[in-house]
Amino acid sequence: MDAIRVTIIEPGAVQTELRDHITNAKVREDVEKWAQSMTQLESEDIAAAIVYAVTAPQRVNVNEILIRPTEQPG
Repeated sequence: MDAIRVTIIEPGAVQTELRDHITNAKVREDVEKWAQSMTQLESEDIAAAIVYAVTAPQRVNVNEILIRPTEQPG
């Protein structure tokens, strides 16, 4: 019987255009300032985490991956 495996991937600050869609100017400015205060993750970093999770052997269940920039405060 094949088991269903579920993985949650929780990315921290990633360099994407997502912040461009924040409609509140003050919030957008604050988030942008916060993001620029660190070296952000790149989309390839998230893709590598996904590949790791989905290519694990069938006996392995990767439940959760929290991936953040090393400079991002906890």
